[in-house]
Amino acid sequence: MMMRGRARLFLLFLVPAISASQLCAQSGTKEADSLRSYRLSEIVIGGDVSNVRSMETVRRISIASIVKEDASSAAALVRLIPSAHLQTNSRGESLIYIRNAGERQVAVFFDGALLNIPWDNRVDMSLIPVGMLGGMAVSRGVPSVVYGTNVIGGAINLQSRSLERAGSLMEVTAQSGTLSSSLLRATYLRRVGEWRIVASGGLFSTDGIALPRKPGISYSQTGNSVRTNTDRQIGNLFLRLGRKLPDGSEYGLSLMHIDSEKGVAPEGHIDPDVDRVRFWRYPKWRNTMLMATAGKVLPVLGDVRGTAWLSRFS
Repeated sequence: MMMRGRARLFLLFLVPAISASQLCAQSGTKEADSLRSYRLSEIVIGGDVSNVRSMETVRRISIASIVKEDASSAAALVRLIPSAHLQTNSRGESLIYIRNAGERQVAVFFDGALLNIPWDNRVDMSLIPVGMLGGMAVSRGVPSVVYGTNVIGGAINLQSRSLERAGSLMEVTAQSGTLSSSLLRATYLRRVGEWRIVASGGLFSTDGIALPRKPGISYSQTGNSVRTNTDRQIGNLFLRLGRKLPDGSEYGLSLMHIDSEKGVAPEGHIDPDVDRVRFWRYPKWRNTMLMATAGKVLPVLGDVRGTAWLSRFS
């Protein structure tokens, strides 16, 4: 929403009449002026003041900002979203909060398809790979309700990659680190005429989270170098075939598959012999989605877009 205001400022200076003798005395000259006095008219200084106030409700994050983060999952991209923070609950789920709204009031979409798991309306951001992402659109406040119910806290629409011009692009990333951490990611993009092809896949694994020399964990810790039960393995595959016609209409069909396994660090400050300690393990976290998207610019309604999807989660 944009509101513009315009104001005009006038300053009026009234200057009394000054005699010629006074001018000569002030200037230090001895020559007399032919005029007995000068009368200066009022001086008006005018200026336009523009007061512009904008209310930004949609924040768009480009692929350039995503690449700079060099992240393995979408959890690290939360820092790019204003008024948002990431919190890990006792079940080991990395949940996003926007403007202090509850995690069940924030919805995450991918090309318009809901990623939130239906049984508890949450999504673990740490299990969403970034290799297939080409941008993010974050809607906050009242406009986010266009995405459906339970999104009053905000809606995040992750967007798949594509080429803006004809040609092809191949990217391969390989990383290795401590604690047997490894990342292998490959992405292929191609655009021929009206057709766009995207293929992306990746593997990420780590033995766990490193600990300092003095971990300070009293219970449920089996070693001094790796936090107990924090290993993680994530595999993903994404395929998309799209077509954009000269009249501006777009159609696409996508397949996304995420297969992961991870552990959750136990509560190291609680003695399991005295109190109850939660031990969590996800031997299988699998999500498969088939998505169909369509969009067209209509003369009266404007840009109309829709997404239909089938999801299987286990």
